Amino acid sequence: MNVLFVDDEPQVLRALERMLDAADVEWEAEFANDATEALEMLANEDFDAIITDMRMPGMDGAELLHEVSKLYPHIVRIVLSGQANKEAVLRAVQPMHQYLSKPCDAETLKSTISRACAMRDTLNSESLRKTITNLPGLPSIPSVYAELNAAIQSEDFALTDVGRIIEKDMAMSAKILQLVNSAAFGMGKQVHSPGQAACMLGVDVIKALVLTTGVFTEFVDDSRSEFSLETLMTHSLNVANFAKQIARAEGMAGGDVNDAYTAGMLHDVGKLILATSDTEAYSRILQTAASNHTSLWEAEHEFLNTDHAAVGAYLLNLWGLPQSIIEVVSLHHRPEQAEEKSLSVLSVVWAANEVANGADDQELSEYLATIECEGKIASWRDLCLSQEE
Repeated sequence: MNVLFVDDEPQVLRALERMLDAADVEWEAEFANDATEALEMLANEDFDAIITDMRMPGMDGAELLHEVSKLYPHIVRIVLSGQANKEAVLRAVQPMHQYLSKPCDAETLKSTISRACAMRDTLNSESLRKTITNLPGLPSIPSVYAELNAAIQSEDFALTDVGRIIEKDMAMSAKILQLVNSAAFGMGKQVHSPGQAACMLGVDVIKALVLTTGVFTEFVDDSRSEFSLETLMTHSLNVANFAKQIARAEGMAGGDVNDAYTAGMLHDVGKLILATSDTEAYSRILQTAASNHTSLWEAEHEFLNTDHAAVGAYLLNLWGLPQSIIEVVSLHHRPEQAEEKSLSVLSVVWAANEVANGADDQELSEYLATIECEGKIASWRDLCLSQEE
């Protein structure tokens, strides 16, 4: 793996080089003194990631990352910067994947870069990796997008209300969790709840995200497509609410209850990525699954050699979301592959998804028996279905 560091201060680059040598990283690091030199190096060598300062003379970090996203869409793009004004950070929101603050210790830098690049092997398609790596955001359901727009432009809007709106949309939820869990806004701790994230980011940032940065966009329906965002969102909300109720009923900790809701909302985000990346191709996959009476993820493997679970986990990992949520998204069709063999957020979301999809007791019992929860099927189903009434 080859990583390019860009900073206009030579002493910073020398310190980075010494730190990386001492940390014995498993990748090659090269260094550029400004954006112009970085672009020249990118034109002549293959890089997997670029780590840039924000404030530089001439072309700054945000402009550099915009250019890199256009020319080299497969490259992981990370900001490593000290004091940066809010306007500059918001300009970087679209092209960056993650944001780290100076000073940054070796372990944080090493783990962030390694983790951001770690899941590339789960996607065999280079074109699909490029598409996902270059996504600035995902489209939102029109009714929720309109509701959010109306809320932030009202005179008496409250951040708690905005948070509740964002929690109803997987695209907004994913993006706002990416931002709040970066160092760009100085939160200093991991946040797992989109509603909490909205309150922490504040009025000005939320308004900018909706009105100026272009990361929140409205889904444009294609009448020729088999894909329905309304259907996906209804299912995702049901799974989120079902998972939250099961987690509460089982006495899980408050953080796990919140994770169950968030992971339930995001578990199928890979479907949205695939459907919006190539609408025609995904329509063929949906048609194949329906005509062959097979599961959608099996049809996805037939066409793509991967599935929406891996695609969704890849993007959320790239964006730096909490690992507990990424694991659920990645394994929500294969919970038996998890190391933990007991009741967990993953098993709760899996059960909620299966109930929402109309699975019978036999389909539920095999896995639940492995975590000693087979006897809970009837009560969980009743609890979930009572939420729909």
